[in-house]
Amino acid sequence: MKREANYRPELGRTGVMRACLDVLEVYRVWHQRMNSGAVKLQSESGKSRMFRAARKGTADILATPFPRRTHPAILWIECKSSDGKQRPAQSEFEKEVVLAGHEYIVVNDAQQLIDWLKQKGVTR
Repeated sequence: MKREANYRPELGRTGVMRACLDVLEVYRVWHQRMNSGAVKLQSESGKSRMFRAARKGTADILATPFPRRTHPAILWIECKSSDGKQRPAQSEFEKEVVLAGHEYIVVNDAQQLIDWLKQKGVTR
């Protein structure tokens, strides 16, 4: 199969997230993968309860880049597949953190994160 020079394979959400984590490593930006899933815990007595690591809608990655070498920005990164859309809880989370002065981006390609970092003056 012949490919065009600018061919880039489609990445699913997990691939986009892994690529963004790699970009943050290259740019030496502190970051944390935010797991917002729930798990059922069972005690020795047999009782069980649900534990949620973060609330519904929390972005996939929290990062603190230093734009133009000043104070760190608080950046929330929501990773989506090429056709992925924000869920209502994610949109609410975005509104809340932006209102608090944080940065929030939705990416379906790691290049969008690279472009954001460059636009803000974050260097490697």
